[in-house]
Amino acid sequence: MQRSLLDHSDLVMEGRDIGSVVFPDTPYKIYIEASEAVRSERRAAEGLTDSISERDRLDRARKTAPLVIAEGAAIIDSSEMTIHEVVEQ
Repeated sequence: MQRSLLDHSDLVMEGRDIGSVVFPDTPYKIYIEASEAVRSERRAAEGLTDSISERDRLDRARKTAPLVIAEGAAIIDSSEMTIHEVVEQ
């Protein structure tokens, strides 16, 4: 279903398996990461209290579309960056 969206227009998508599974042939792949501590702080600021390490473990271990860094992806570590710095990068 997600792949069919390209039949209508160009698009930008985000998600943990977009570049590795849904659109593996796209020339534009960006993997944005941050330290577990920073991600936990960011989630808490949004009112969320889930376990980042458990979420990552489950996503990496799932049989369908496990979390991996897509081949050819540009990797940005946003741990010490503002949203504006990430966009600029």
